[in-house]
Amino acid sequence: MKLRNVFAPAALVLSLIVVAGCTKDEKNDGVSNAKYNELVEKYNKQVKDYNTLVSQNHTSDDLLVETSKLVADLDDKALAVRKQTRKVRVNLGTYRDGASLKADMKELDRLIQDALTIVAKLERQTSKKNIDQVVSNSELVIKDEHRENYKNIALLAGQAVGTLSGIRDLFLSQYNDVVDTVNARLRDLPAGVEPTDIDPSREGDLIPEDVNPIVRNYDDGGRVTGIARNSVSGSPVSNAFVGFKKRRESTDYFYETTTNSQGQYESPYLLPGTYYVDIRRDGYINVQNQAVRVNRGQESRENLSLSEPLEDGVYRVTLSWTSQKANAVRDVDSYLQIPGVSEPLSFQNKQRAYHGAYLDRDDTDWIGPETITINDMKQGTYIYYVNNYDARNNKQALGNSDIRVKLYEGDRLLKSFTVPQGSGLSYEIFRIENGEVKLTGTFNDRLKMH
Repeated sequence: MKLRNVFAPAALVLSLIVVAGCTKDEKNDGVSNAKYNELVEKYNKQVKDYNTLVSQNHTSDDLLVETSKLVADLDDKALAVRKQTRKVRVNLGTYRDGASLKADMKELDRLIQDALTIVAKLERQTSKKNIDQVVSNSELVIKDEHRENYKNIALLAGQAVGTLSGIRDLFLSQYNDVVDTVNARLRDLPAGVEPTDIDPSREGDLIPEDVNPIVRNYDDGGRVTGIARNSVSGSPVSNAFVGFKKRRESTDYFYETTTNSQGQYESPYLLPGTYYVDIRRDGYINVQNQAVRVNRGQESRENLSLSEPLEDGVYRVTLSWTSQKANAVRDVDSYLQIPGVSEPLSFQNKQRAYHGAYLDRDDTDWIGPETITINDMKQGTYIYYVNNYDARNNKQALGNSDIRVKLYEGDRLLKSFTVPQGSGLSYEIFRIENGEVKLTGTFNDRLKMH
């Protein structure tokens, strides 16, 4: 039996999100019409290519992907989000009743979370894993001349998932834009309104100690996934312990697992909130208290690079970022400005000594790691920053790439850093001034690049 053209209705309905989510010239709705159109056009092309290939190959009903009902639901939520966003903005100048503002923001938060839950379901439905497993396990008799086509089918389905991630990010950016606008316009909050009322998604950020955070599915919570890799070789770190806990200071884990042969790990579905992750394996420096935010209906990506112990006085900076997703950077680059040196250490100088430092690894295709080791620390100021190498037309992509930077010295982890949402192609993360580490944390496109 041929794989039916089940993506076609989804593509048609998804295009309606453009109309429902935002109209031309509505700049204050948080998401541009052009961005919606760009993602929908990309999604439709992936669907067209997918259907062209599946029409040439025979398979079973087990691989059918039905998404039209879910995308219709997403269309409805996009319209509701747009209406609620407009309601909040129109009333910004007249809110005098704290209860009304709290209720409107809570309703917007609910609608956004509902939309994100639908996107998560779409990602699972569109997932390439089923096809990948069929190909790898040889559950189907596939003619040699079609085997490459099946691999391409799996790839296209995976790319469609990446596009759905971009749509999810647009919903998030719309929500964050409204929160920022409310905070900027309402310098003095109405009586009885707290900052958490403006951003209800932050309510209950830490899960109470007596509550079991493990839930059934994406309807009730989210999940954490990640890949652990060796910071120098880039090879997967297998059999590493991964423990999840509710408090930074806690030594009790409510969930424990280990990385598989590919360095991958994942949590069960968890209540929305902030958790802390410890990762350790013999022969590596322990990573402790990696904070991760879980949102309902979403998958949080926490890719990490683990460093082997160094000699005393030797510093190492590791950079990891997201797996493939839309609206993110494929190739994030590390830069280190060295005291007394005009040009920074970068990919131009990789794998060779450069004024007492060394770029051990330059990764160009998602995840990382990218690693710099400082063997000879000089007096003066070192400046470490990251750069968006390939998505140059998207200044928001760097802050959407789940960047994780770790600074090691000897056999210990000194500091962990992230890059927040924001606008810019380069982000300065920290400085080391005469041996003292100082967080700078600023987007700065005037930093020197290659």
